[in-house]
Amino acid sequence: MKVFPGNGTIPKIISIQAHTYWVAPVFVSSRFRERFFGSPRWRQVASDNIERTENASTREATLEHFMKERGRDRVEADILKKIDKGTYSESPGAMAALRHLIQPLSEGISAALAIDAGRRGRPSVALALLADLAPDLVAYLALKESLNYSKGSCPVRRLSRHIGSVLEDEVRMAVFDGVAPELYRTVERDVNRKSWDPEHAAIIFSVAAKAADIPLPRWSDMEKMHIGLLLLDMVMEHTGLIQVRDVPTRRNKTVKHVSLTDTGRRWVEDFNTRAALLRPALTPTVVSPLPWMGTVGGGYLTHAIRPFCIVKRTFKPHVEALKSADMSRVYRAVNAVQETPWRINTRILAVMEEATRRGVVLPGLPLPDPEPLPDKPPDIGTNDDAKRAWKEAAKQVYEANAEAEGRRLELSQLLTIGQEYRDEEALYFPHQLDFRGRMYAVPNTLHPQGSDRAKALLHFAKGKEVGPHGLFWLAIHGANTFGNDKVSFMVREMWAYAHEDLIQDCAADPFMNRWWTEADNPWCFLAWCFEWAEAAQQGEAYVSHIPIALDGSCNGLQHFSAMLRDPVGGAAVNLLPSDKPQDIYQRVADRTEAVLEEHAKGDDEGKRDFAYGWLRSGIQIDRKLCKRPVMVLPYGGTMTSCRDYTRAAVREQIKAGASHNFGETLPKAEAYLASVIWQAIGDVVVAARKVMDWLQKVARVAAKHGQPLQWTAPSGFVAHQEYRDVRHRQVRSRLRGSVIKISHMEQLDDLHPGRQALAASPNFVHSMDAAAMMLTINRCLDAGLSSFAMIHDSYGTHAADTEAMAGCLREAFVQMYEDHNVLEELRRLVLERLPEEARHLIPPPPSQGSLDLQQVLQSAYFFA
Repeated sequence: MKVFPGNGTIPKIISIQAHTYWVAPVFVSSRFRERFFGSPRWRQVASDNIERTENASTREATLEHFMKERGRDRVEADILKKIDKGTYSESPGAMAALRHLIQPLSEGISAALAIDAGRRGRPSVALALLADLAPDLVAYLALKESLNYSKGSCPVRRLSRHIGSVLEDEVRMAVFDGVAPELYRTVERDVNRKSWDPEHAAIIFSVAAKAADIPLPRWSDMEKMHIGLLLLDMVMEHTGLIQVRDVPTRRNKTVKHVSLTDTGRRWVEDFNTRAALLRPALTPTVVSPLPWMGTVGGGYLTHAIRPFCIVKRTFKPHVEALKSADMSRVYRAVNAVQETPWRINTRILAVMEEATRRGVVLPGLPLPDPEPLPDKPPDIGTNDDAKRAWKEAAKQVYEANAEAEGRRLELSQLLTIGQEYRDEEALYFPHQLDFRGRMYAVPNTLHPQGSDRAKALLHFAKGKEVGPHGLFWLAIHGANTFGNDKVSFMVREMWAYAHEDLIQDCAADPFMNRWWTEADNPWCFLAWCFEWAEAAQQGEAYVSHIPIALDGSCNGLQHFSAMLRDPVGGAAVNLLPSDKPQDIYQRVADRTEAVLEEHAKGDDEGKRDFAYGWLRSGIQIDRKLCKRPVMVLPYGGTMTSCRDYTRAAVREQIKAGASHNFGETLPKAEAYLASVIWQAIGDVVVAARKVMDWLQKVARVAAKHGQPLQWTAPSGFVAHQEYRDVRHRQVRSRLRGSVIKISHMEQLDDLHPGRQALAASPNFVHSMDAAAMMLTINRCLDAGLSSFAMIHDSYGTHAADTEAMAGCLREAFVQMYEDHNVLEELRRLVLERLPEEARHLIPPPPSQGSLDLQQVLQSAYFFA
């Protein structure tokens, strides 16, 4: 879109599929421009007395242009910061140049070294010093520093000496690592954690080496100069990136300077420009997005935003398969979700704004300043225990500060977008799919699939009277968001009414009354408090706007249990009716405790001691300890991940004050406990393990015969899994980062059997939960529902429509697995692609059990 600075207007003709729309000149107010973009370009271009047009489509076209401009401004501002910091080599264009030019320069260096080694007489001083460094690394550092210093112009002597110093640092670090690798790793971890710049890091390493009496080599200034001049000459000869020219001085003399060549500068800047244009700051639309009717063409209205494909990052064979498939139900579902109108929840926005203004710390809102490090103990130099304890405490502060910085950025973005869109009548979120069919919102940061804070900032634009059923589901939603979701519906409903006074107080003044901050999802719970405080007074006539979510019970295991008609696993994940919700995490915890009791009485001394220690410790063997290992099992969970999650949960309890007597054997005790939890999971979900093993075998056999894994989900979506071997060499500097050379990165013809096998289970079950969601949406549309808040295994709609959605999702799930034996269908498709002599390697799927899927229709807690 062309901007004409003369009058601040933005005329444009927009082509949308087969239609052409004339967008009248749009006038944008300075208040809107400053608040939303803060862009220097727009401060210069647009007029100060511009007003919003009443035409929503025209405004949307303008906003999409702003998204592109804002993204470009961000990238350009980042590049300017890198130039100021002397790190221009980290800009997108410079990184691309690095990747493409390392190989020819590396080959030139290798050739020079080979010639010098074979030549009679005294070898080159510079080449002799470079002989111990990998040519790739030398090329990388020479190019990196040439880009950093040549963006403007730099004296040859200065740049050559600097390149020599950088290479000297690499040699010194290599010697340090070779002589004392353990000490080197210790210092390296400390340097990485504190994010020191390369120069500071080199000093830290040197001090540590000196303290340990490790001699490190030193190069003279003349040697550094020789090396730098030699490499600058090679960069010019083999890449054409830089040039040397004479620059006059005030005394009528000339000094030789290095700068980018015209070709090099154009190449880097053009790439930077393209990168800036391809990174728009995506935000919601103010009109309904273009509907998906094919694999391309849906979502944003104008070409200011690069057109999306409905499936992001896919392979050409996958695109062709999608084009030939019947995707009508898929398109209908995606369109229904992205056509749901939303609005900013201004009451939540006001609380966040006030908290930020006053510096009040509320859940999910970061502290305004980083937390200070703990004071070092006075005997840290002589007391190893005190030093170890301090380092552990300091590490936790570092990690907390890094996490808080991310939350600050997210909060800033949420508030900016919330403030700018607070007055819009409706907001929409374009959606895409991944290669498994899972649906994702395209806009950044603020969307209905975001964090607790992001979800609370949004509610449906169209309200709906709750009616008798809606008031019930509104109460259930409140209990769920608070965390009281493991009890019966009756208890949850009673809980909402029993806490009405506290709810009213929180809604009246969230700062004075902070009970809401104790909730599992505090911001969504506060949004519910605002509604419940009014609904309790108005009753069934209350017009509700917040989405009521129905969540699956360990949804991956629900799908695996349904595939194999597993009555044991199905009962554990609420496929069968029960008086109260079944808790598979607690079942695994109970089984874990039972195994520990068995081991504590057994003959194996090692197991007996560890089991007795865990049973008598202050660590709770509860559902929270077992939740993560169970939750990730259908999605590729392994014994290794189980051990990691177990350790994290145990350390969290210890941090909170729980005691244990394992001492230095704690890591071994945690590994033992993880093995017991892993065994307990297998005892509770036997069938799921069988399906996972079978899927891995199928994927591995197919990969070994060159066949990607492809299957058609019950929704009609074609899923395609294709992980191929990728060969690349990585150049790593010990102090100055790393870069992967594109010229050495090639996707091979061979599939990667290991990756194909490990990914088969999570990808297959994800495609099934995506299909179930799409089929549910289609049923809901047939039933007259029109507002959807969908997050993979969490389905949301108006309180008044929740009862209808609850019926639709059960019917869709049951029909999906009664109409489709998805494992047999996968096997048939794989057999069709395999050569005849290999088909016997694909075994039949595990046999099905006795679970009656019709009982899902009567299971109140299947999704609850």
